[in-house]
Amino acid sequence: MKFEVNNLCFSYYKSPLILKDASFSIEEDDKILVLGINGSGKTTLLKVLSGIEESYFGSVKLNEKELASIDNRDKNTSMLYSNPVLLKHKSVEKNIEFLLEVLCRKNLSEDELNLFSIFNLTNQMKTKVSKLSLIDKRKLAIIRSCIKSPEVMFIDDQFDGLNETETVDMINIYNFLIKMKKTIVFAIDQNSFNNNRAEMFNLKFNKIIFLSITKAYEFNSIEDLKLNPPTIDAMNFIDGFNAKNTLIIKKKDDFFIEIDGNLRKFDRKISKKLGGKNLDLITGENAKLFYTDNLNDFSDQQISNKLENGEWFLFSNLDGIRLI
Repeated sequence: MKFEVNNLCFSYYKSPLILKDASFSIEEDDKILVLGINGSGKTTLLKVLSGIEESYFGSVKLNEKELASIDNRDKNTSMLYSNPVLLKHKSVEKNIEFLLEVLCRKNLSEDELNLFSIFNLTNQMKTKVSKLSLIDKRKLAIIRSCIKSPEVMFIDDQFDGLNETETVDMINIYNFLIKMKKTIVFAIDQNSFNNNRAEMFNLKFNKIIFLSITKAYEFNSIEDLKLNPPTIDAMNFIDGFNAKNTLIIKKKDDFFIEIDGNLRKFDRKISKKLGGKNLDLITGENAKLFYTDNLNDFSDQQISNKLENGEWFLFSNLDGIRLI
């Protein structure tokens, strides 16, 4: 299965756009991690790609056919939420039996049976789903998805609400999934990423999609995103960057942002007064921070649009040392 996403935008009824200008591809056997600050549309993106949300703008092609025109039975994808959809009043065993009936199968293969051992669920087969812990419910949902054998699995954040031991268990499951010969798209919440930062860097995703409030950016690794954050919200996500508490340091004619004791160079220019205040401009584009030479080249409406979309960030009352 191959996805080609071009200029994808999505908005819920009478709401602002939650996805903006997302363009990327998904190839066979890709292991993709979708990142972004809270509310950037990570879950929505997975719902669009899995065919759950069809009223999108732009183009999403699956094997060269527009996704919205393909019957759900022909998509062969699976969507796993953080709150699993299971038969909660049935046992683990009965949940699997029901799935086999739907699939017109009688038995599990040896590899499928081994999943219960790998995921430490063998002793829970007779337990009602309602009695399972959150992580065991998530494990069961993942096993069911593997048994369905979709060509593409979309997995929303599975870490929220887990304790330290359970989180380690889920990290091991992610490692297991990444090694499978299957296309998988993971989405990770900002809090989950921050709480498991070292483990996230160690997981072998081959593509990172960062959802900014303006557009989607594609990277080869989390390390690549860390070294080349395209926007301020990307810096916020990957480094815990907070503009209001960030030191601006001037050395000769160069300006630097201090983040966690590290200095990152950027260009600063005051070139226009808006509302009677001097404003400093930092813009993020193409994985670089830079300045525009002259704001007079843009109309007030263009400037307002860029500010609202998060393409530009203006900071007032800069005293040369700290952003206030």
